[in-house]
Amino acid sequence: MSRKSVQFLTGAFLLLTGCSFFESSSDIVSSPFTSSSASFAGKETKYQEEVSSYTYAYVSSSTADYAGFRKGLAELAGKYGITNWEAQPITYNAIGRGLKKAKLKGIEYETFKKNLSAGELNKMQDIDAGYRSQD
Repeated sequence: MSRKSVQFLTGAFLLLTGCSFFESSSDIVSSPFTSSSASFAGKETKYQEEVSSYTYAYVSSSTADYAGFRKGLAELAGKYGITNWEAQPITYNAIGRGLKKAKLKGIEYETFKKNLSAGELNKMQDIDAGYRSQD
């Protein structure tokens, strides 16, 4: 099988399985960070730190503009080449860490968690995991 056939089949498989990262239109579908695991881990960590800080700043601003938050988060993800941030557990884990930094508890935490996750159970669980990781 030729290299182009393998690239096409790999790209088609990743597209069908929901992969959301693209380097360029001429490359196969892959992580936005790089092929080296050290670079990937570093950029993934930086992305999570920025999402956490963004969440903290948003919550601290005392506005409840969830649409504005999601728009800003999309722009931040785009900076890292992440085209479908809403499907990335690392995004919600980082949101949870930001909520913990903001010292949210009880009903206030639950309200932000529900709204920032659009009420989706798996996303709320990822937020909880990030929140707990800050203990």
